[in-house]
Amino acid sequence: MFKNSGRYNSKNIIATRTAIYKDDAIVALPRFKPGVPATLAKISLKDPACQANLVPYPCWSVQEEGTCSALQNAVDLYLDPQNILWVLDTGVVNTLTEPERKCPPKVLAFNVMTGKLVKTVELAGLTSPMSRLQYVVSDYSPDGRVFIYVSDAATRAILVYDVTSGRGYRVVLPQAVTIGCTRRDVLYLGLLRRSDGSTCLVFTYLSGSRLFSVRTEHLRNGSANGRIHDLGPKPRKMVILGTDNGSALFFRYEGESDVYRWDATNPFDAQCFQLVYTSTECSLATHVVADYRRGRMRVLESNFPDYMQGTVGCGADQALSLMILLFALLAGSLFARTNTEVLETLAQWPLLDFALPYDREFLNQYRPENVVPTGITIGWDKIFITVPRLRAGVPSTLNYIPRNLPLGSSPQLQAYPSWDWHSAGRGDLNCSQMISVYRSMIDRCNRLWVVDSGVMTSIDDFMPVCPPKILVFDLRTDQLVRMYTFPRDVLRPNTLLTNLIIDDVTATTCDDVFLYISDTAGPGLLVYDGATDKSWRAVHASMYPHPDFSTYRIGSDTFELLDGVVGLAFSARLGQLYYQPLATDRLFSVPTTALQAGPAAFGEQLPVTLVGKKSSQGLALAVDPRDDTILFSPLTETAIASWQPQTNRQRIMAFSPEKLQFVAEIRWAERDNGNFWVLSSRFQKFFRREVSARDINIRIMRLMPEQRPLKHEILNSYNQPPFPLHFYNNTLEMRCLWWTILVVAAVSGSPTFEKLKSIYSWKALEFAFPSESARQIAIQSGNYIPGAPLPIDVDVYNGVDRYCGNPQAYLGVQIDQCGRLWVLDTGKQGEQLICQPQLHVFNLHTSKLITRYKFPKDQFKENSLFVTVVVDVRDADRGCKDTYAYIADVTGFALLVFDYRHSRSWKIYNNLFYPYPPYGTFYIKGDTFDLMDGILGLALGPVQNGDRMLYFHSLASRVESRVLTSVIRNYTLFHENAEAAARSFVPFEQQRSSQSAAEAMDRNGVLFFGLLSDLAIGCWNSKHYPQYGDPNNEILITNPDTLQFPSGLKARTHLFKFIIITL
Repeated sequence: MFKNSGRYNSKNIIATRTAIYKDDAIVALPRFKPGVPATLAKISLKDPACQANLVPYPCWSVQEEGTCSALQNAVDLYLDPQNILWVLDTGVVNTLTEPERKCPPKVLAFNVMTGKLVKTVELAGLTSPMSRLQYVVSDYSPDGRVFIYVSDAATRAILVYDVTSGRGYRVVLPQAVTIGCTRRDVLYLGLLRRSDGSTCLVFTYLSGSRLFSVRTEHLRNGSANGRIHDLGPKPRKMVILGTDNGSALFFRYEGESDVYRWDATNPFDAQCFQLVYTSTECSLATHVVADYRRGRMRVLESNFPDYMQGTVGCGADQALSLMILLFALLAGSLFARTNTEVLETLAQWPLLDFALPYDREFLNQYRPENVVPTGITIGWDKIFITVPRLRAGVPSTLNYIPRNLPLGSSPQLQAYPSWDWHSAGRGDLNCSQMISVYRSMIDRCNRLWVVDSGVMTSIDDFMPVCPPKILVFDLRTDQLVRMYTFPRDVLRPNTLLTNLIIDDVTATTCDDVFLYISDTAGPGLLVYDGATDKSWRAVHASMYPHPDFSTYRIGSDTFELLDGVVGLAFSARLGQLYYQPLATDRLFSVPTTALQAGPAAFGEQLPVTLVGKKSSQGLALAVDPRDDTILFSPLTETAIASWQPQTNRQRIMAFSPEKLQFVAEIRWAERDNGNFWVLSSRFQKFFRREVSARDINIRIMRLMPEQRPLKHEILNSYNQPPFPLHFYNNTLEMRCLWWTILVVAAVSGSPTFEKLKSIYSWKALEFAFPSESARQIAIQSGNYIPGAPLPIDVDVYNGVDRYCGNPQAYLGVQIDQCGRLWVLDTGKQGEQLICQPQLHVFNLHTSKLITRYKFPKDQFKENSLFVTVVVDVRDADRGCKDTYAYIADVTGFALLVFDYRHSRSWKIYNNLFYPYPPYGTFYIKGDTFDLMDGILGLALGPVQNGDRMLYFHSLASRVESRVLTSVIRNYTLFHENAEAAARSFVPFEQQRSSQSAAEAMDRNGVLFFGLLSDLAIGCWNSKHYPQYGDPNNEILITNPDTLQFPSGLKARTHLFKFIIITL
């Protein structure tokens, strides 16, 4: 019927654009010529036939010409991260023969999971009769709004449409972008993502001489004037083919079959272009897209020139080919493929099986679905497998299997050295035995070193039951020959020891070694000196997890884990310890001489070097001692890669989406001719409680020495000086400190501010003791040390406070509009927790304590430090009962909410409360120090429509975030799930110029905040500029002497002033 009516002509059908969803490819079939029955179709990638079967998508009724609710001519499509397919329909058919407008232009949005049409965006109001619409991309703003951008080549414009609000506008590009263009040209678009989560639009005309970009936030704000960046000249005419949804752009030159890749983190220069694909003879690529299920890029290619000239014979030749590359979603680093035959599977299990003793309790406690290994060690006759007690149900935490096993077998695990050491598996906890071991290592004296974390169920409820310790077993006798229990002063309340390195470079005896041990949850390194039997801690900002990298993607699975330093590797020749947190894309190193030098003095630098940036997060690290090559395994890419730092030689050693889903360990096996052994698991399945006993979930493999050279960069090495970072300490050096309380006065409605005025200042705080003798007694008893008290916060009240009490340590204070003073008592003296943290509320009219609230024990940790409080009163004229207080736990990385009416509180966790490792070093007027503090600054916005915004930031951060108080005031939402409503906490796209401590917002919506490195107070008008950050922020006042560390700030708009306390 279609042939007889002329509605089907195979010669006139060609696929030019595609999107991949799971096992299907959805293709655009533009109606360039008559005879195209469906302009959008679906192809199964699982079809073994060479001839693709095109199925109209989503159905035939959406393909009807002349029906304006249907598709007329689909020229481009874009699949967004929420699995919404955006299809650009020009409304004009037969564009290469006799163009005919059937309907106005539009964009249709389909949910590819259901095939349903979810949105139609009419573009008629944004176009003119001469418009020529060609490409569409979609993007989401930080607050969740969806935007689409459409190129209009004829009018030199980008159409911007806010789908959420239903409004659109045109952004006209400057004349310079058309230099060298022909009359009918092509305007290409490409959306690139930056490492900070922001996006930019890259664009160019085919005949244009240069490539340009613009940040999408400027497009969303409706103006690109002065915001367009000239990236540089193009060597010749470029056809933009697509992106990897990260920082990589793919293109080819006009008329040529070679496909190139450019990573936007590098300069736009031909030296940075990488040849990644060559089309078959007579074919040209028209689109490059990501295929997530296969971890590859796909190339859509066809004999497009023959099609244009009408010489295609029976029909156009088209192929959707796999580009022989892996891709990283955000980092943009690509790998060349190698054969997976280099992976030899030695042992594999659906779930681990144990040779349990004749003890019913072991069997009763055993939960195989909770048992996942994290480490292997290769001995002469045994393979040691460590299985930490991440969840309940692990029989034994240190085990072995024999080496002489058939390949691919599934042996039972034997407890090492015997079941007597593993009574925790039957529910009996004994600190002289093993509790939970993550990894072990064999030294040159054939002794097995084991680090016992002492923590049970570390994923679910983190129960430290015994002090962590080192155990050393002689493998000839299987007897314990040495044990060391870590002293409390080197530990943190949430210490979790997960990995170890033995450094015996200078050893003269078996015991004369150094151990470097990773503390993943209390981020840092523990150093153990075997000769002196002593240990100490080294901490650095780079050892902390980065909140932006706490979400992991492995195949179609995602999960979150905010883990610090865990991956360790050692180069004996270079004297370098390499390390990486799990939640980062960076690799770092530190000289072992610095670690061996003992506890660092306050202010002393730990010379850490940024080695490079990986394509995604990873856990396992290893160094080949023969040439110091570093091996690592990026999780998203399901591969093992190597990089030689001296020669920059890179290669893929193995790639397998099936076998390398979560590589927990890579070990160079001296006892196996220097082969590399690999432990992999489907950890994400165990973590999400989705593991299936029908699948192979755990493998021990060996890398055989078959490798191909890598052509494309994986690890971008940096030639930089070491980080100027210091030993971490939560105190400040007591030299020449000067504290000042300042008042800045403003005339209401005026943009100008008066001179910064000091109200009080001290070199050292002095107190009004009842008498001089009482002062001397306090000094002699140590209850008062002149120069030690440090003011943190301030507020002002026109009254007298006569209350005397016995607090432990007040940090945050706030006076509300009901005349009440809210005071936070941390409960600490120094580092020691003496009492539960408390909230005291005083009536300033009567100087009486009216409320004293002790926070429940499950809402704080031993290392918690409650430092900031802001008070939210909604009924100041009706009794002041509807009051909530929001409290920042700066070291517990949590937000506490106190409900005054019901005298109850709840805790909230969110990744945005954590410190950001790149900003853990502070530079203040020539001084440098490290401080990895989390959420600190809190500020309340004015009430709007019955709600108000809470703004917040971490100290070690330049990011400002916000959340509606209606969300966090919801007790039902959080009292059983502290991590609820994670997406309600939203960071702004832009950042401050430096870190900030205190902040406050006035009733007009102006946020004031300290800028530590700038020695200034900044401000942001939220009413006039909705987006926080440069360039919308302004420097209000700068003073190098009095604004070195603004730690407390209160806006008092009824006085037209704000009050600052600085250190």
